[in-house]
Amino acid sequence: MSKPIEHQQPAVVFRLQYFTAATVANKMSYSGYTKYTERDNATDLSNDVNLVQQRLDQLERDNLAELAPTSQRPDEETVEPVDGVATRLPYQKFIDYTARNTATELDQGDEVAKPKQQQLTPTFDQRTDHLTVAETDQLRQKLDTAQANKGVLWAGVISFSTQYLIDNHLYDPKTEACDQQKIKAAVRHSMGPLLKANGLAKMGFWWGDIQFNTAHIHVHLGISELSPRPDKIGYRNGKRVAKEARRKFTQPSIRSIKSHIFRDLIALERPQAKTRKLNLEKRLGVQRASLRQQLRQTVGEQQLQALFASLPADKKRWRYRSNARDMAKPKQLASALVNQYLQDNPEFQAFQQTVQALDQYNAAAFC
Repeated sequence: MSKPIEHQQPAVVFRLQYFTAATVANKMSYSGYTKYTERDNATDLSNDVNLVQQRLDQLERDNLAELAPTSQRPDEETVEPVDGVATRLPYQKFIDYTARNTATELDQGDEVAKPKQQQLTPTFDQRTDHLTVAETDQLRQKLDTAQANKGVLWAGVISFSTQYLIDNHLYDPKTEACDQQKIKAAVRHSMGPLLKANGLAKMGFWWGDIQFNTAHIHVHLGISELSPRPDKIGYRNGKRVAKEARRKFTQPSIRSIKSHIFRDLIALERPQAKTRKLNLEKRLGVQRASLRQQLRQTVGEQQLQALFASLPADKKRWRYRSNARDMAKPKQLASALVNQYLQDNPEFQAFQQTVQALDQYNAAAFC
């Protein structure tokens, strides 16, 4: 059954929670989480189709059909059209053609023929799209070590809008085919900055599995550390105290991974979609610079002198966001100057329209 299409669904959603060795003691093992992420009833090892290549192949077949537009073999035996395309190819050969390795990335039968430890799994990491059974065993050993060393386990889910996947040729609702390879590449590309931003660049490691068992195709992520990050040393009331390393990932890093994945998955044949945000951001920068320059030229010397005269003696307090009492009057004067300049200013109205367009773009993309 194909995935439901929800037009108001954000393109990329990311959720993350963490577990400590103490909170899961006698309840679960870190290594057991890998069995949950790669379970058979949620993943699909063979459903990995290059849909862009498949479209190119379809165009090739259409061109061949136009060169030989007949629905009969030389012996006059009728051949049933496939997807509306009349072909001279026997139907079985046509199926073999569409299912060749350029379209289907992994052959399940080939995997069964391999020794157990060499068989590929749906699990991917920084190095490969498919860990072998032996490599997943090694991953579980690393997780056992992490738990024994009182490291943290982060469990995350990246969920995709079905319409977004369709628009970027990553999911076909008719065949339910999915280009897992491209999704894995986008996730892999974003994981390095995420780990670095949260102090896990050296000791951190991760893995993921793409799952199909809910309304939206999603990636289950596991992140852990071989040993806990060192505590931060600080002072409180003159005494030295240790503060545990931050366990929650920073909000900027979470926003960043969604942005990276969103951009990486935009189809190459749709450059206008990929450059739209960049164009809006460039336009916003030009408009902001122009408004600032005009403001400098417009404000009179007497107005500036009055503003400077109202500022406190301590220059370290010259911040607009300051809530200090002696900054109340300077902030009021500064706001009046700026508002007087911006009121009914057509360039400022254009700037506001660009900001609104960029906000709408981001709202449609992320959650």
